[in-house]
Amino acid sequence: MALVTMKKVYIVGPDHSREMTVDKLQELGVLHVKEMAENPVDPPGELAAEVSKVERIVKKLKHAIKKSDQDIKQIHKGKGEELVEKYETIVNLKNSLEQEIAGLEKEEKQLLRWGDFERKDIEFLAKRGVQIKFYHASSKEIKDKGKNFLEAAFWYKQVKLRGARDTGFIVAFKDEVPEVPFETPSLPDNSLSEIKARLEKLREKQKKSQKKYFEICQFKDVIEKHLKNLQTKYDHAKVLGGIRDEDTLFALMGFTPAKKVAKIEEEFADDPIAVVIEDPDEEDEVPVKLHNPPIIRYFEPLIKLFNPPHYREFDPTVLVAPFLGVFFGFCLADAAYGLFLLIIGGVLAPKFKENKTGLYFMRLIQVLGFSTLVIGLLMGQFMGVQLFAHSWSQNFRNLMPLMVFSTDYNKFLLWALNFGVIQLIVGFIIKIFLAVTRKNYQLIVANIGWIGITISFYRIIRIWPNWTRPDFLWPAVACSVLIFFFNSPHRSPFKRILGGFGALYNIVGVGGDMVSYARIFGLGLSSGIIASIVNTLALDVFNTNPYFGWFFALLIFLFGHSFNFAMAVIGSLVHSARLNFLEYYDKFFEGGGKLYTPFKSRK
Repeated sequence: MALVTMKKVYIVGPDHSREMTVDKLQELGVLHVKEMAENPVDPPGELAAEVSKVERIVKKLKHAIKKSDQDIKQIHKGKGEELVEKYETIVNLKNSLEQEIAGLEKEEKQLLRWGDFERKDIEFLAKRGVQIKFYHASSKEIKDKGKNFLEAAFWYKQVKLRGARDTGFIVAFKDEVPEVPFETPSLPDNSLSEIKARLEKLREKQKKSQKKYFEICQFKDVIEKHLKNLQTKYDHAKVLGGIRDEDTLFALMGFTPAKKVAKIEEEFADDPIAVVIEDPDEEDEVPVKLHNPPIIRYFEPLIKLFNPPHYREFDPTVLVAPFLGVFFGFCLADAAYGLFLLIIGGVLAPKFKENKTGLYFMRLIQVLGFSTLVIGLLMGQFMGVQLFAHSWSQNFRNLMPLMVFSTDYNKFLLWALNFGVIQLIVGFIIKIFLAVTRKNYQLIVANIGWIGITISFYRIIRIWPNWTRPDFLWPAVACSVLIFFFNSPHRSPFKRILGGFGALYNIVGVGGDMVSYARIFGLGLSSGIIASIVNTLALDVFNTNPYFGWFFALLIFLFGHSFNFAMAVIGSLVHSARLNFLEYYDKFFEGGGKLYTPFKSRK
C-alpha cells in the first residue's frame, strides 16, 4: 500500500504562548516536530542525567526480576522520586558490602594456608625473646639459595602456597634473627578467626540488603512510570529548545498525517496561534508512516528494522510480504514445523498486547507458520516423513502436487530459479513505474533492457550448453545496447558512456542474483533430509533394544527435531529476508527514510 500522506505544519504565535503551545502539541501527540532554531538549546544536563540514571535502574530491576527465582509481585503505588533515592541507598549499601566481603574473602583465602594466629600473640612472644617470622619464595629461589637459615630456628613450618612464590615458611627464632635470603609476605593485620567472624556479620547484613533489594523490585512499574514522566519532560525541553525565535514571536514546524490536520486546527482555534498547512516540498525530509491491511502489516517490523523507505517511493511492505512468506515456506518445507510455528505464535501473541512490535512479530510467526504448513502439505512432508510414499495416502496424492520436489531435485531447483526470475522482473517493473511517475523516460528504456537480460540469463540456465544459439544471442545483445546507452541518463556523453560501461559490468550481477535463489532449493532440501535422518536414527535405536530403546529413541527424536527446527527456522527467515532485502530491493528501492515519531507524552 501507499505510505500515509503527510502534511507540513507551521505553528506561529506570540512568545508568551510558547509553553502552552508545546504542552498542547504533546498532549495531542500527532506532530512529528522538526528543529527550526539556528542554535538549538539542549535539555538541561541534570534532566538528561536523571533520565539516563533511571533508565539504568529500570533495566537493572527488570534483569533482577527475570533472574530471580522468587515470585516478585508488582506494587503500583508509591512516589517514583523517593523510590529512586531508596534504590540508590540500597544499592550503595549492597555494593559496599559486596566489596568488603570480597576483600575479606581474599584475606581469608590468603591466611588459610598460613594458619590462624593473632598479632598480639606474636608481639607478646617477641617481648620474651621469641621472634615469629614469615617468608615466601619460589622453588627456584629455594634451590638457588637453600634453607640454611632454618638451622638457626628452634621451630619452623613449611606451607604450600599458590602463585609464583609457591612455598612459605613460618619460623621461630630465639633472640636474634639471622639474615634470611627470602622476602616477607604482606599478611592481613587481622587473624583468621577475626576475619571469619567479620565475614559472618557482613554476610548476615548482605542477606538483609538482598531482601531489601527484592522489595524495591516490587516497585519496578512505579519507577518505570517515573521514567516515562522524565522522558516526557525531556522531550518537552528538546522541542522547546528547537523552536525558532523571531523578535516577540516563535515558529515551530513539523509533519502530521493528513487525517490529523483537523485535530491540530481545532485545538488552536481559540488561541492566538496561526496554524499553516502545506504540502511537503521536494527537498523536505518527510517522515514516513507505514499503513497496510491485516496480515501485510505483520511484516512491517522487518521493513523498519532493515531500512524504512523515503517519502516519495513505494511502501515496500506489500511488495515484500507475499514473496517472503512463500520463500520461507519453501525453505522450511515441512508441515509439522509450520504447525509448530502457528502454535508458538498463537501462545506468545497475548503476552505482547502492550507491545505493538512484539505482537506483530508473533503474528508474523503465525503467517510464516501457515505458509510453511500449506507448502509442506503440498509437498507431502510432515516431520521428515514423505506422506506420498505410503500406501494409505494414494487417494490423497492429488492434494500433494509439489511432492515431485522431494524426489526430482532438478525440478525443485528450477522452481526456485523461477521465483528468482519473477521477483527480479517485478523489481524492474516497479522501477519502470517509478520512472514513469518521475518522467524519467531513459530509465524506462534501460529497465526494459534489464528485464530482457534477466530473461536471457534464465534461458542460459535452461538451454545450457546451447546458449550460443542466435535466437538467444541477438535479444541479449539488443538488451545490452539499451542498458549501455540509457542506464546512465547524463547530459554529458562522456559520463553516459562511462556509466554504460559500468552497467555492462553489472550485468553479470543479475546472473549472480538469480543463482542466489537456489538457496530456497538448498534450505528446503536440507531441512527435509535432516528431519528424515533423525527419524531413521530414532527408529534404528528403538529396534536395537527391546527394553530401553524407546527411551533413547525418544531423546534422539525430540533433540534432533528441536535442533533441526530451530536451525531451519533461523536459516529460512535469514535467507528469505536476504533475497528480498538485497537481490530484490536493489532493483527499485532507495530507502533512507525516517519513521514518523510524533511528539507526545510517554505512556
